[in-house]
Amino acid sequence: MRTWARYLVYYAAGVIIIALIFSRLDLGKFLSVVHGGVVSYLLFALLTVFVMYVVRSVRWRYLIERTGTKCRMRAAITGSLIAITLGFVTPSKLGEFWRIRHATSLGVSMKSAIASAVLDRGSDIVVIGVLGVIALVRYAEVLELTFQRLWLIAVFGLVLLLVMWKFQSVMKRWAQHLCTRDKLRKYLVLVLLSMIGWSLYFYATLLLSRGVGIEMPALDLVGAVILANLVALLPISIGGLGTREAVFIGVLLPWGIVPEQATALGILIFSMNALSCIPGGILWFFQRRA
Repeated sequence: MRTWARYLVYYAAGVIIIALIFSRLDLGKFLSVVHGGVVSYLLFALLTVFVMYVVRSVRWRYLIERTGTKCRMRAAITGSLIAITLGFVTPSKLGEFWRIRHATSLGVSMKSAIASAVLDRGSDIVVIGVLGVIALVRYAEVLELTFQRLWLIAVFGLVLLLVMWKFQSVMKRWAQHLCTRDKLRKYLVLVLLSMIGWSLYFYATLLLSRGVGIEMPALDLVGAVILANLVALLPISIGGLGTREAVFIGVLLPWGIVPEQATALGILIFSMNALSCIPGGILWFFQRRA
């Protein structure tokens, strides 16, 4: 399949999913949920996300400098913003390839550049994977699931842990190209920066949830966001459009959250992610013209 056709299918899938969701909603109730005050919550959430991007840039700079290459903060921010934008708008997650290209343009060897990209993404996967398993366990407790359903969740959690373990072994192998001393301390720095970044992201989603009138325990909402984000990683829609909303509708129902609120939250998170990619898109455009 040609590239343009593959992208068309990718973009169309999310639109179809979200159209099916809206066909079953009470549009009047949905519009009453998405009131004018939502804009202020969205703006504050955007500011929080940009702070998160700075943290991710610090992590990327930290990895680059482990190779012995100097990297200015401005260059790290530029590279991170473009990578995040490309990862959002493309089905093939070109953001990781951009990180490798950015690292090599700074003078990093190809092997070390790949190692940096693997560790950058891997630290996110480790944090989200652990939190995802915890969220599944919490979800099972709230629903008081039967033994059969608990078994299915346990199997899913085991598969997730195996994937994390396999990825961790890959990270360890690639890390040998970056870290020669104090490996544990370097790993802890990466995980700490990842936890700070994700904490900011979760705070932004909590702001958006309050904007649509969702009142539920913060930890439970964070768990729902983690599960939705894991499903949103599937390469079937742009930025998780449609898949995130579908997960929210099912996962938030036990807390009395109506589909209109769940869908509104998903749309707001997608809007926040899309708007936060504008600076990266502008930087990418001017770099291509340079």
